[in-house]
Amino acid sequence: RRYKIGEAPAILPDTAREVAEKRRGEIADGKDPQQIVKHERKEAERRKRSTVGAFLDEKYWPDYLASLKTGDGTRNRIRSVWGNLLKRQLDSITAREIDEHKARRQRDGIKPTTINRDMAALQGLFSKAVRWGYVDLSPFARVDRCKVNNAPKIRYLGDADHNQDERERLISALDEREKEMHEQRQSANEWRRERGYEEHPPLGWFADHLKPIVLLALNTGMRRGEIFSLEWSDVNFNEARVRVADSKSGHSRTVQMNKSVGDLLKKWRAQTSGKGLVFPGKNGNRLDNITSAWRALMKRAQIEGFRFHDLRHDFASRLVSNGVSLNTVRELLGHSDMKMTLRYAHLAPDAGRAAVAILDQIAK
Repeated sequence: RRYKIGEAPAILPDTAREVAEKRRGEIADGKDPQQIVKHERKEAERRKRSTVGAFLDEKYWPDYLASLKTGDGTRNRIRSVWGNLLKRQLDSITAREIDEHKARRQRDGIKPTTINRDMAALQGLFSKAVRWGYVDLSPFARVDRCKVNNAPKIRYLGDADHNQDERERLISALDEREKEMHEQRQSANEWRRERGYEEHPPLGWFADHLKPIVLLALNTGMRRGEIFSLEWSDVNFNEARVRVADSKSGHSRTVQMNKSVGDLLKKWRAQTSGKGLVFPGKNGNRLDNITSAWRALMKRAQIEGFRFHDLRHDFASRLVSNGVSLNTVRELLGHSDMKMTLRYAHLAPDAGRAAVAILDQIAK
């Protein structure tokens, strides 16, 4: 039987030799090269006919997204935002459709950053589809992202645009919430005791994980995900340090514990198993969010426009405002370079003045 490798000069001699060696190996194994080529063509056609939804669930999710920490969120974002495309074939999606979707979302008042995140989720899917041979070209190759104002916007408690007593209101709200939860548990147990029912175990020093998590973020600048992944084996009370293994940068770093953090973690450990995750979720699994509790806390404290991540900004802002060097703040936050930390430079307006004043002392 004859087997045609290709036409010269479209295929170079070296390439032809490689293909020939591969086919000879298949024949040596008792395989038919013609059948293999037919199968490859059928497989290629099948891939071309794959829909967005099928590729997402059958390939992109099990072969890639499932291994990512945010993989499930990405899959849900694609299904929610791009649901109208799920039944469409991958190679039928055009750049024009993506542009029209972007324009429609902009008219609906969706923030540019949100639109860009939604586009990035689907763009990642098409990038893998191209790499794995399901499509020849991604529709995002000719699509521009929304323009975003990249001016740094730092929100911290009691900043220039908000009431100065926000930090006090936050702490008060945490304390009030704790008090109410303890009173509710006590009241429920009294009711059960009167009726001969088994009482619920009394709450510990903290009613639940919200207050220690918030105070930990305020005093260390740790990210929410870093706190959720923190394990007791990472906490060193003797050296007053916390090892952050699950960092955004991919590198572990050390976080210093002040007395407040050390005390609260000791109290929290006393009411938990002291093993595994410091703040476990249901069934001992890793927490995935505290969104509802956080929103209720902000409403109770009457604080607007403040995200959990802004606790990290508040930590850095307080340090810089009190004379801590930007490089020290960079190390504490775990920034890989100074660019991100420089967002807080305006909070230390007297740093330059104090620096040049040293020259006056030297002159004397």
